Amino acid sequence: MKKAQMFIITMVFLVGLLSAVQTYLRTYSAVDISEIMKNNDIYLFENMKEVVNFTVTSTSSCSELKSNLEELEFFLERYKLFGYTMNIDFSLNCNYWYNSPPQKPPVKMSIEIERADYGSKSSTKGYYRIYRSGITP
Repeated sequence: MKKAQMFIITMVFLVGLLSAVQTYLRTYSAVDISEIMKNNDIYLFENMKEVVNFTVTSTSSCSELKSNLEELEFFLERYKLFGYTMNIDFSLNCNYWYNSPPQKPPVKMSIEIERADYGSKSSTKGYYRIYRSGITP
């Protein structure tokens, strides 16, 4: 009877020990992509496109859009603190506000993102026509 009790107590202890080791090691096996995404020009570029697209499609008037785009440019200047140089140019024509593709767009946008890091330089560029219904390349 004593051997059986000792066996059960030993097994419970070993299972607890293995569970604790597994929990401890699980934190080291998680994939951390935050550093990759923080330094990824393409991710930032696509994110900026989506923000501009949302700004255009959610704005009700052309005059309001002009102030929203200026505010957005000011907001995007903060990325210079992270080592990015951004050149964003908007061309807004309120005469085309109600146009849809293939007509002329109300907003033309060019984006260029540069990052100089540890002696290397990367650059991402794009030009987009934005309608109130969304971006067209």
